[in-house]
Amino acid sequence: MHCKNCGTTLGELDNFCPNCGGKVIRKRLTVKNLFAHALEQFLNIDNKFASTFVDLFKRPEAVIGGYIKGTRGKYINPISYFAIALTVAGLFLFIQKKFAPEIYETVFEVMQSISSDSSSKNPELDAYLKGVSESYMGFVFDYQSLLYSLFIPFMAIMAMLIFIDKKRFNFVETMVIFLYGYSHITMLINVVFIGLLWSPKLFAYLSVVSVIIYIIFHTHVLRRLYQLSVSGILIRLMLFIPLFIVLYFAISMVVFTTTMFMTDSFDEFMEIIRSQAESKK
Repeated sequence: MHCKNCGTTLGELDNFCPNCGGKVIRKRLTVKNLFAHALEQFLNIDNKFASTFVDLFKRPEAVIGGYIKGTRGKYINPISYFAIALTVAGLFLFIQKKFAPEIYETVFEVMQSISSDSSSKNPELDAYLKGVSESYMGFVFDYQSLLYSLFIPFMAIMAMLIFIDKKRFNFVETMVIFLYGYSHITMLINVVFIGLLWSPKLFAYLSVVSVIIYIIFHTHVLRRLYQLSVSGILIRLMLFIPLFIVLYFAISMVVFTTTMFMTDSFDEFMEIIRSQAESKK
């Protein structure tokens, strides 16, 4: 018998090729082993997913620090974990589009209730802003994976600046930290989002506080990786938050403006502003 991958001669008791390491397949393809193989390849299973998910809460330094230092066999690698997070995000988007397409209206109403002074006292302008805001939120949820992925290199740069005195991780290693952290919380939040689609108010409140959840979790991860005290990480968090707010609002404004142009509503906005200016004359 020869290895199907590299052609090396195999012994009768060999379960793996001694040359390329490929698994020796002796059974014919069935529905059962087809799905077993797909699951093994997708989740890199033998409890790696469960171990990675649990330990990112309990011992993020073991998962992330271990991977950076070269321990690659116990946990799922950051790219595979990111791919799983994207799959969960895609599942949420499919279910949301199918069963709760109007949920962004509730999110907008909750956001309005939080900022009670947001009304412009111009019904036409308020109706326009409501429509654009709902389109904006739809755009953010539709492309959440891409948008949050854009944050990762910027977050890595900010972290390197804030921890510049530590010099423990280089840029790529810091990217790995945020790739694991982003994937973990995105996966968790999207699973909860799916459960809350039938409770629009709770869905809306979670949408509003999701950024805070990201910050809290990454604070926990960075504290464990850099072995800081509570006071030490809080001081650095106070430095991080202003930088994050600037970055968040800069990207939000770009996305909001893009949404206006994509929905062909920029001309409508300018017309409303002109008519409002003329009515004040």
